[in-house]
Amino acid sequence: MVIAVASNLILMGTGADYVRVVVGVLSVTGLGVVFGFLVGGLADNQISGIAVLKVLILVFTGIPLASLFVPEAYQWVFYPFPNYWGFQILRNVFTGEGALGFWGSCLVTLLFNAAVMVVLTPALRRRLKFR
Repeated sequence: MVIAVASNLILMGTGADYVRVVVGVLSVTGLGVVFGFLVGGLADNQISGIAVLKVLILVFTGIPLASLFVPEAYQWVFYPFPNYWGFQILRNVFTGEGALGFWGSCLVTLLFNAAVMVVLTPALRRRLKFR
């Protein structure tokens, strides 16, 4: 949170809405948890963890970047991806445009994160030996 606010102070000065930045970062935090659980669930050791990270980083960063170059009429292709909605949160904060507005994107991100965790929990419980 401190890094997000500090980097916004450097880049935007006092022109950014810091309440929305904090709310946006908090709602996107679940993506990091999902990402970490995916790496932990798919990797058997540290070397395979690095390989899994390299693949997942391409997906997690590629989808928001690709959405910048796809016309608005085809943005629906990205709707199933939670990181797309996290990107929309930041896009709403800084440019004021984006799908569903700020609060809608936050809600969709939180719902997607919860749904992914519900789907992943049984497999992760067996793999990581949750109690």
